[in-house]
Order: sequence, then structure tokens, then C-alpha cells
Amino acid sequence: MRAVPLAGSRGAVRLTVAPWGPVLALHLALSESMASLGLAPRKPTALFRPHLSLAYNNRPRPAGPVVEAVTALRGLPSVELHVREVQLVELRREDRAYRWDVVKSLPLG
Repeated sequence: MRAVPLAGSRGAVRLTVAPWGPVLALHLALSESMASLGLAPRKPTALFRPHLSLAYNNRPRPAGPVVEAVTALRGLPSVELHVREVQLVELRREDRAYRWDVVKSLPLG
């Protein structure tokens, strides 16, 4: 997997990961497994966009300054990532911050 250019928005700074195919296949398999337990993902696989979040904005702000701040970094080369496990987490938003508990870790490969 590779992490490719930075992107900014009003809510976050993130890297896109590629290729999407294996990540989407894993998302679908986990979603189907969760469904058998009565659990549903927040987003269906068709709407899931694989990414690596670097920073979240915890207050309202326009996207322009964030996008401008990371624009100069978009020319950096992609970086290879080695993913060795997937974690199923219970994600929640508390006090304008994301918090999570790891429910289960599963090795890949």
C-alpha cells in the first residue's frame, strides 16, 4: 500500500492510500462479517474512501486555509506502507475529539 499526496479540507488533513482495491475488499469482508452479528458499518463500502488521517480540526473553519497550507507538500513522493493488522474499533466523538477503543486486532497475511 502507498500513501499519496496530502489533501486538506475544513475538517482534516489526510493522505489517500492506494491501491484502493484490497482495502475496499477488506472493508466489504469485515462489513459482511459484522452484519452476521447484527452490527452495521457507518458507511457502506461503496461510499468508503481509504485514507490515513493526520490531523482533525475540532472547530468550524473554512477549508481554504487548510488546503493552502498543505498545497506545497502535495509534490512529495508517495510512501510505501506495510499494514500488518487490522483493528476493529468502537469510534465515538467526545468533547470535539475522536476517541476509540480497540475491540479486536486481526493479523493480516
